[in-house]
Amino acid sequence: MVLMDSLASNKEVGAVCARTHPKGSGVLYWYQIFDYAIGHWFTKPAEHLLGSVLCCPGCFSVFRCRALEGVLQEYSSEVQGAADFLYKDMGEDRWLCTLLIQRGWRLDYCAISENHTYCPESFDEFYRQRRRWVPSTIANLLLVISKAWNITSTNNSVSIAFVLFQAIMAFSTAISPATVILIIASGLQGAYQISDNAVLATIIILVLLSVIYGLVCLYTSQKTQIDVAKSLTLLFAILMAVVFVGIFKEIILEVFPVDNRLVLLQPPICTNKSADCLRAQNNLGVAVNMSSPFKVFQLPTSPTTWYVAVFAVTYTAAALLHLWEFPFLFHCIWYILGLPSGYLLLLIYSAVNLDSQSWGTREAAKAAGGGGGGFKMVKKWAREGGKVVREFLLLCCGKRGTDGGKEEKVPLLQEDTESDLAEDESGGEEADGVEHKKMSSDAKKWLKRQECHEYIDKFQQHGYCSLSYIASMTRREFKAIGIDKLGFVLRLEKAAKKLPAMVIETDVPPTVTDWLTTLEMEEYTEVFHRAGYKTEEDIENLKEIDDKELKRMGIVKMAHVQRLRKALESLFHPTSVEIQIHKAKRDLSSIDPAPIDGKDREAQFWQNILSNELKPIKVRLQQASKEIGQKLKTLRNSTLALMFLINIMWIILLYTVEVPQLVKYDLPERTFHLLFLAVYGFIVLVSFAAMLIHRFLMLIQFLGRPEVFDEAVHTLQNKHSLSG
Repeated sequence: MVLMDSLASNKEVGAVCARTHPKGSGVLYWYQIFDYAIGHWFTKPAEHLLGSVLCCPGCFSVFRCRALEGVLQEYSSEVQGAADFLYKDMGEDRWLCTLLIQRGWRLDYCAISENHTYCPESFDEFYRQRRRWVPSTIANLLLVISKAWNITSTNNSVSIAFVLFQAIMAFSTAISPATVILIIASGLQGAYQISDNAVLATIIILVLLSVIYGLVCLYTSQKTQIDVAKSLTLLFAILMAVVFVGIFKEIILEVFPVDNRLVLLQPPICTNKSADCLRAQNNLGVAVNMSSPFKVFQLPTSPTTWYVAVFAVTYTAAALLHLWEFPFLFHCIWYILGLPSGYLLLLIYSAVNLDSQSWGTREAAKAAGGGGGGFKMVKKWAREGGKVVREFLLLCCGKRGTDGGKEEKVPLLQEDTESDLAEDESGGEEADGVEHKKMSSDAKKWLKRQECHEYIDKFQQHGYCSLSYIASMTRREFKAIGIDKLGFVLRLEKAAKKLPAMVIETDVPPTVTDWLTTLEMEEYTEVFHRAGYKTEEDIENLKEIDDKELKRMGIVKMAHVQRLRKALESLFHPTSVEIQIHKAKRDLSSIDPAPIDGKDREAQFWQNILSNELKPIKVRLQQASKEIGQKLKTLRNSTLALMFLINIMWIILLYTVEVPQLVKYDLPERTFHLLFLAVYGFIVLVSFAAMLIHRFLMLIQFLGRPEVFDEAVHTLQNKHSLSG
């Protein structure tokens, strides 16, 4: 009802969201308590006051039906490119809110209403969830910024100042890896007085470590990426603990100086007024004995101390203004320790995996045997290296190694690579217990009509046992199965093109067994079951199967591998909602609706429902093709390059650019450090001011609710009756 009151009070409001609290247990839950808190203490109030809330979570918000009517058509539109995929499929609630803002609607945040949601408790699930959230958030934010002129002209709540504030927020997110690196390096320098060379070495090591993790994410499996992230998270947490303790010690010594320290550390007497001598005086907290117009602005403590003080005051004040949430403030320690993981490693992990079309927390665990850790990777490299060595010896010695005392002949090098195709796609051990189908009579008759009955065994050996398999064969495949006479190859190729090809439906299969049956490969049902693909929930994992997994499962026949490969390429990761919709579609299709009259209007009505509402699943599956995957990879590569350049330039700008002449004006050489602190301090102070105003508005709204007024009147009446 509180959210409904907000909608009723302003007709321009299209949606209202509430305060969300995470539920769970463990360290990651504690981390997310503070993460959710600062988002609802600062970010959403700032968006509410300065313009409009950018995201109203669908489960925890109330939407105006009239507002939704104007955006449903575009909201349900198909994915056209990589950017569309990030907008629409990776964050549908944020995409809906972006459309509402573009149509002129205002989105509000009401802190009076509260709700709870279960949050990820494992590191793997948390990273996969944020891997989807981060690109979606940035993509929609950039969309709002890019269409700022149109939005400000149609939306009365959004101004240029709000767009500029969001642009600063987007930029701060983009440079967060460099920011984390500089925080660690500067913290070590300020806390432990390490030399400039040591700070530079620290920055270089951290940059190289970040690049290495990026390469790990590029060339290894998801499991390996997250395992490496876990190790680096622990390493960075230890490093942040050292930095935190050192900065805390520095602040204590600055606020409460020790007399002995002041006696022992006498400032040098500067006779030549050199920059080094003046900097030494400033480091010891001694005022420079020179006339300076800026001396009145000299801070009694370091900028780091002031910056930490600003954060401490604002966060403590916010906790006090949300009194029941004050204990959440103590969880900031986990947030500080996890700062590099959340703003360095996670951003790299999200950027590298931009081409992933899977959902994070909506995925079931992969089937057993999928993925692969570092040990399997080493074994793979060793096996490939051994193969190269064997081939080298083969070319040098002219013969293969012996197997059981038998020597094999070395085939001559050929121009064509059909034998390599057969070896790659049909090599490996075949699965046990598979009773393959015999060649159909139609296929045998067809081969006899082509006068190729002598090749029946070759077709059978490679799995081409029916006309549906033969119809998809190419000239290279005919050669690969052992047909060495070019005349027969050309004849078969021409005849195969006339056969009706099997159309693989791009639909959500109801079960793995039904999927194999539609592919005419039901003999592999037990093989898939033994590999962990059996239940309806396992349908989501079929997309993760690759050629190596097929070979490991024992599916090695060329025809079967190629058919499964095509079928897997046409699949998309179905969500649990899509699976339920498919079940409903299947149940509806099995019902024969009784017509109301002779025109079958009811039957036509349900047919329209099926075609208009349930068929988009098929369209969505068709969109998950190689074309979208290639576009996502192109976007991923350009994003990584841009992200690397921006962060490197930011580090160079903040650390290497020095102005020694500013020392004589009592300002530090690296003035860009102060600019950096000013930018982030500006964001914090603006958000804090917005939070203060928002809390006052929430108080007015709370006191203005009828039930609160009635309860107060009832209490006063009871007191008056008792006193009377």
